Amino acid sequence: MLGLVALGIYAPRALAVTEAWEVVGTAGFSPGTAWYPSFKLDSANTPYVGFADGANSSKATVMKLDGSTWGAVGNAGFSAGAAYYTSLAMDSNNTPYLAFSDGGK
Repeated sequence: MLGLVALGIYAPRALAVTEAWEVVGTAGFSPGTAWYPSFKLDSANTPYVGFADGANSSKATVMKLDGSTWGAVGNAGFSAGAAYYTSLAMDSNNTPYLAFSDGGK
């Protein structure tokens, strides 16, 4: 499950034993407000999230969890304009692809 918070996004997960929710990595890890989040796990169950990044003029950013730290995959804010309606996919080589409507084109 992925949700929006005032200063960023968080990715909680349910623990099978306790059925309680636990934050994955750091809560509010995005640089600014995250719009249109899209979440995907790779084949090793590494979480990735793509979103319109409020800290980068709402341009597209993809981040992944590396251990306990979320980091950008490639350049943050890589789209020409604001990214709308993001959809994250992963190929068989664990390469992420982010589809979105680009406000700059």
